Amino acid sequence: MSLTSVLLGPLRLWHRSSWPRRLFLLLLLGVATLYGGLVSWHLRTPLNAGQSAFLERCRQVCLRYGLVPSGNVSRDAREYLQAVGAQSTASRAARWRLDPAFAPVPSQPHPLLGQPAPEFELPDSQKRPRSLAATRALGPVVLVFYYGFQCSHCVAQLYQVDYDYGEFDKLGVQVLALCADSPEHSNRQMSRHGRFGFPLLSDADNRVANLYGVFTPATGERDEDLQHGTFVIDRDGRVVWAQRGYEPFTDNATLLKVIAGLEAPPPQTE
Repeated sequence: MSLTSVLLGPLRLWHRSSWPRRLFLLLLLGVATLYGGLVSWHLRTPLNAGQSAFLERCRQVCLRYGLVPSGNVSRDAREYLQAVGAQSTASRAARWRLDPAFAPVPSQPHPLLGQPAPEFELPDSQKRPRSLAATRALGPVVLVFYYGFQCSHCVAQLYQVDYDYGEFDKLGVQVLALCADSPEHSNRQMSRHGRFGFPLLSDADNRVANLYGVFTPATGERDEDLQHGTFVIDRDGRVVWAQRGYEPFTDNATLLKVIAGLEAPPPQTE
């Protein structure tokens, strides 16, 4: 196809179209121009200087997938999951059982691998104390560190785990999600956007996140740094799998495969 035909094609289509169709084409062009301008503005305009650097990084992650926050956390989180091609149904998450050749994502290197997980006790969104020790007494634990509800893609992993929570429950897995949001803030956000089958804990000042190596406090030479983190902890309290980075980990099948390889929990008594 020649360059001339490419350039003249839209013009010919315009002349052959009726006025209603021309108006429709103009509307489409206007919407596309508006969206393109909005994305361009977001790309060129950083957050206010008072905002944390990691929130600016969140914004750039979303824009990489062509996502512009709408203010609706649940909708934006689901759009992020769709954009990254996350597996979001229980049947897909269960592929670790259905496909003998399925290979989980290997753990990243981490100082805590094979070591006792740092213990903690934090309030949940209802201000009830939750401890790691009491939680892992019920089964293996998946520990998720996220940034908070101010960043839609940051809570995408929570929606992803919640989609497949039935699969985790079959293995007796306990899930805890931590961020620096206050219990009141988390409770308000869940009242607006929906609740999860697992508790959200308030890790004020990212104290526990620091223990797990996903938060680095600011010093005189560098800004603070915060990453997403996902850890699998066995019943004995050892960290057996770890993943951290600037995007949430959304491969639930990997987590289920890793947990299924652990020693099966003892049967519950009546």
